[in-house]
Amino acid sequence: MTRKIAIPMVAAMLIALLIGAWAFSDASAQGGSPLAKLRRGRGVLGQVTAVADSQFTLQTRQGGTRDFLVDENTRFRSREEADLSLEDLEVGRWVEVFAAPAPNETPTARLVIVLQEDFDPSKMKGLRGLVEAVDLTGSLFKLKDRQGEISSVAVDEQTKFRGQAEEFSELEAGMAAFAVVEVQDNGELLAKAVRAGFPIIRRFGEITAVDVAAGEFTLKTARTGEELLFRVDENTRFRSKDDQIAGLGDLQPGMVAAVTARQEPDGALALLVAAGEREDLPNFDLRIAGRVISIADETFTIKGRDGQEYTFQVNAETRFRSPGDRVHGLEDLREGMVVWVGAQELGGGQYLAQLVLAGKPRFSRP
Repeated sequence: MTRKIAIPMVAAMLIALLIGAWAFSDASAQGGSPLAKLRRGRGVLGQVTAVADSQFTLQTRQGGTRDFLVDENTRFRSREEADLSLEDLEVGRWVEVFAAPAPNETPTARLVIVLQEDFDPSKMKGLRGLVEAVDLTGSLFKLKDRQGEISSVAVDEQTKFRGQAEEFSELEAGMAAFAVVEVQDNGELLAKAVRAGFPIIRRFGEITAVDVAAGEFTLKTARTGEELLFRVDENTRFRSKDDQIAGLGDLQPGMVAAVTARQEPDGALALLVAAGEREDLPNFDLRIAGRVISIADETFTIKGRDGQEYTFQVNAETRFRSPGDRVHGLEDLREGMVVWVGAQELGGGQYLAQLVLAGKPRFSRP
């Protein structure tokens, strides 16, 4: 039984087998901010209604009630990033909470951002899009969303900047940006926080040309057949089986590669290139992506994206890979995790997992 697998899955398997790590774990990660590890998730926004010794309760904007536990790893921060504690929570105060999913259990808060006392959620909104123009003199920038609508957003000395643009003067046209804005009485949009950076793209395909003198290579993508040109610089990282590829000069036409790059106005800059010979690609009887729904002593079951359930046996030869190398075996899997499995067919509808790529459950959404 052989199933076709999506191109990103092939890329992930290639990377996992060639370099033994999750090369796409976060090629563009920016450290320092308490939100750095949480930015893929969205917090729960709510108003504190009760505070106890080791938990608190929120009422969300939608009128629902959410309880959160607190432990020694829970961090409390103000909007200005000052350290706070559970004792600083007050009934009536608005907060944003980030927590990992906990099916059938009360989640434990990992980060609690205590918002300012005059916070009015009815005046707040989020805008996402590409920066069209930046007016440093007028202290505003224009943001174009996916529907093509352009919004003018003002900034002031209180606006917080994160990502590649750590201050307003570093904001550039072409950057992708997410802005939390407050609607002023005159209808003007004032940015309270802006996270911006050039878009990160990930492509998988075959290398068709390498120009060492120009510092660039061409990749023909497996999904569309489009040929893309990537620049490299001294910060580009290369990964391969047994570290055989150390730089641009080691790439050869015909190799397969998974590339993480930053899309800039003058082209795409490769941040990470995981490459190898085509024969190094994995060959499995079954390749399937899905979400873990149950775990037993020597098996686990997922619900595939096709809606069917698949149960996999594991043994000492089963390899597990995950972001941050958090999943080493069956005992580290959790219900709700997204996984990609390459397996051997044993017959009778039975499969032996040979490679398991496991991702973390998404942080809870409001």
